Amino acid sequence: MCKINFKIQYTDADGDNLQAAQGRYKLKSATTFINFNINVSNPQTPDITTHGEYDLEVRVQDTGGLWSEWFASSFKVSENCGGSTAEFQHVIGVGDCKTIPKASNTTDIWVDMSNGQPNVIDRLDRVYTDEAMTILFNEGSGGLITTFRVGVRSSVSTEILWINTVFSIENGVITEVIDCDGGNPGGGSSGGQVTTGTINTGCDSGMVVTINVPPGETKTISVTKSGQANYIGGNQSGITADVMIGRDVTNKVITETTSFGLVLDAETGNEQAQSTITLSVQGGRSYTLTRKHQSNPNFC
Repeated sequence: MCKINFKIQYTDADGDNLQAAQGRYKLKSATTFINFNINVSNPQTPDITTHGEYDLEVRVQDTGGLWSEWFASSFKVSENCGGSTAEFQHVIGVGDCKTIPKASNTTDIWVDMSNGQPNVIDRLDRVYTDEAMTILFNEGSGGLITTFRVGVRSSVSTEILWINTVFSIENGVITEVIDCDGGNPGGGSSGGQVTTGTINTGCDSGMVVTINVPPGETKTISVTKSGQANYIGGNQSGITADVMIGRDVTNKVITETTSFGLVLDAETGNEQAQSTITLSVQGGRSYTLTRKHQSNPNFC
């Protein structure tokens, strides 16, 4: 639902004060206005639940009891303001660029987008499971990072339109946003993409990044690790790829599309600490695998 704020500019030849105001609005395609009373100290429309372009008219009353003519304006509603009767609802489920969650395994969410780009789900945005935005989304057990897909469901259909992006979420905060680079999850592109999202086990965490190289071209990648965890470990996450990264790599030139397996083993430590592996494409973007340290990890 959206409430549209507006300003009333008032002058009176007789010196009377603004006493009251009334408004009416309608979709531009409609023929009948919807009337509403206006709080003159905080002018705004009622909750509006349908996207579109609207006509708005306002009239005012002075202390002498006289009403003015209707003054015309317009506004547009193009985004979901987060109300329970909104036309569209965000949903979330575990997934990656190759895997879309089943509708039955999704959760309704509300996203506070004030920390990132306006009207775009982005890093640092907070994700909630209640309309009042008081209960942060719980990303999973043990503090392990899992990747998610976010979709939009219409209130008049069960179909979900999935955003072609993978999100990592910690304590309700989006920490990483990965563009899947294609029209369909897992689809090819001239860039890179996460083709297997983060898999966490008690022993290790792993993911697969595929770097797409068009015929006749080359790309240069580098890989660096930070933190105490080691490369590969026992690979209980079952990661398979063309190349399994077992050490830092500097300026490796690849001549064809190649998948790279990134795996971090378990590490003892404060759960606030973490280790990472970052694969960077020269002149392009970077992809990071993160694993939190654990007080009692399994070593495989």
